[in-house]
Amino acid sequence: MKVLCWMSALPAGVGIALTGLLNSSVSSNTKARLVFWRWHNPLPGSEAFTRHGPSDHRVDMAALAAKHGPLPTDPKGQNVLWYCIFKSVSKEPPVEQAHRHFLFARDFAFMALVMLLLLGVAAAIFVRPISTAEIYVLLLVIQWGIATRAANVGGHRFVTNVLAEHAAA
Repeated sequence: MKVLCWMSALPAGVGIALTGLLNSSVSSNTKARLVFWRWHNPLPGSEAFTRHGPSDHRVDMAALAAKHGPLPTDPKGQNVLWYCIFKSVSKEPPVEQAHRHFLFARDFAFMALVMLLLLGVAAAIFVRPISTAEIYVLLLVIQWGIATRAANVGGHRFVTNVLAEHAAA
């Protein structure tokens, strides 16, 4: 009986181990593509001055323009300037906290997708009755949706925290 219980947990254990390995071998751009649903220029800083900054009441866009001249509107230029600004305020507590939160949520969103694929297939093959497997897969889908939303919001907050700190300095 004990061997049978251990054997039934094996697919989930292998799936979780593979998830961790895959997470460490995938680029940050790939993870950003999955979070922000953009193939080109997927990083959140790519919309720093056209979308995120102007929509946040804490960000003084005029102060940023005064410090940096005309702000870029092309996605690559926005991300490059935003990253330079980030490096100048990276040790500020609101920026550090938002950065950590974003990276955690982004990685968890990717791992949730991998878990959905690996563990969802394992559940479809090994879990009976099939209605139990369906409920499990539905819960994995919900987990992935929540994690992706958290990463998306966290990425936007990270960008605006950087802009707000820099504009106020």
